[in-house]
Amino acid sequence: MWRAFGRTTRPLQPHQVEGAISALQLDEFDANELRLRAAREAGWKIDPSMLLEEA
Repeated sequence: MWRAFGRTTRPLQPHQVEGAISALQLDEFDANELRLRAAREAGWKIDPSMLLEEA
């Protein structure tokens, strides 16, 4: 899977990320990790501390 995505120089589109999640049958934790990584590689400035909820 990574070899196929490694050939492109552009950030992955959301539908490509969701397709990879489906193909790899990732659970929600790993799927969200992949979404976060893809967003960061696309240039989004995401602060992980803002994503966590306090119990």
